[in-house]
Amino acid sequence: MEVAGPGRSDGRVSLLQAALAHLLALVLLGLATLIRFRLGETLPDLVAFSLYYPVIMVAALAGGWAAALTALIAGGLLAWYFFLPPEGGFGVPDLSTTVNLTIYGFSGLCIGIGGVHLRALVGRLRANTASLAERELRYRTLFDAVSEGFALVQGLRDAKGSLCDYIILEANPAMLRILNADGRMIGRRQSEVLPNAPAGWLQACERALAGEPLTSSITRQAATAGLRSSLLGSRMTSSRSSSRRSPIARSPKRGSPRCSTN
Repeated sequence: MEVAGPGRSDGRVSLLQAALAHLLALVLLGLATLIRFRLGETLPDLVAFSLYYPVIMVAALAGGWAAALTALIAGGLLAWYFFLPPEGGFGVPDLSTTVNLTIYGFSGLCIGIGGVHLRALVGRLRANTASLAERELRYRTLFDAVSEGFALVQGLRDAKGSLCDYIILEANPAMLRILNADGRMIGRRQSEVLPNAPAGWLQACERALAGEPLTSSITRQAATAGLRSSLLGSRMTSSRSSSRRSPIARSPKRGSPRCSTN
């Protein structure tokens, strides 16, 4: 069961959370009052409300508006009763007491607003983080389970600007099985781990990075090396940086490198 409140990204606060936030606020108010008594013995000019402002912020972060208002009102009553003249009761406030209470109420309200908005911001950040983690999990599950070999590589260019090699950034289990390799190939160059790879693979990636369509000519080049493959290419972005990332994919039966820019 839940009640409305602005403390979370979905605008709701559980009853248990609200109760705990109110309890926390009351406990902290009692502690702040005791500390204020002790400090008042050595610092008689200490502002009556000074230790209640942090409690309002903590209450707002813990339980939203309801807890913040509880801390604000209870703190004002405690200060009025114990520390404002006439001390030890709720006498008719004089001008000084009225001004102090007004300033406290306005300042505490501003602190509460800041705490509530900060709590909402933290809630949104947590929700976004959870959403990103879920999407990453879905991607990783698909990346690991797909039967087609897939790798993410980063192109390397020579002094003339031509693609001369690429670094393997990621490779799924299917790609490792197809290439008869293991995870040690990650982070290394193709020329180091696949020195006998068909030249058509690199040429295909070069054309894909340039935005050219990939045709069956790459299939024939790969076939000369004893591997029947099909190649598909597409550009992921319009960036023309000198070093680009390209997905490369091959199926178990028909190696199918796919190259595109990042």
